[in-house]
Amino acid sequence: MLHVFWGLLNLFFIAGFFVICFYAVKLIRLRFGLFVAIVFVCGLLSFINKGDEKNETRQMRKLNFAGQSTTSLAYQPGTWALEDSMAPQYVFQNTKQITVHENTLFSIILMVGYGVEKEAGRLAPLYAYSSVSGIISGVNWKPSPPILYANEAGTELNYILEGIIEWKLMNIVLYSEQKKFTGSIKAGDESPHR
Repeated sequence: MLHVFWGLLNLFFIAGFFVICFYAVKLIRLRFGLFVAIVFVCGLLSFINKGDEKNETRQMRKLNFAGQSTTSLAYQPGTWALEDSMAPQYVFQNTKQITVHENTLFSIILMVGYGVEKEAGRLAPLYAYSSVSGIISGVNWKPSPPILYANEAGTELNYILEGIIEWKLMNIVLYSEQKKFTGSIKAGDESPHR
């Protein structure tokens, strides 16, 4: 419910900001002329369009596993993947999507690709990343790369996912909340064990 309130508060402030800007442009046009008003609007739009992160092109990685299986994934912040040189030692099996956090507006999802070692036949993590789905108005998820490891028997994967949820008001960070999620994934099992 707090997330709904936070999203509505952001919407209210942004709408108020646009109303104030409209009146400011009107006053500037009356006092200084149309050209100055156009320059002011262009300046405002450049600030609104500016993101807080660098617009970098994401690098694509190809992991070539044993048995002619290839997986391509876009490297983004918070992604963990097996080293390219080690990929041929594993046979890719499946990808799991686990919802680690859910509230009224958005969910934090962990995607895990796993397989088995060619020699030992033990379950092993191959790649993992987290993402957010839903309405993320006023919040930002900044993940760290997940930590994945197989249990002693090699039958399930344990995960630790950490990150920061930033609470923003008009794109200004007001509060940062550290989050940590742990659990395990069984091969062929659809639900995580927490």
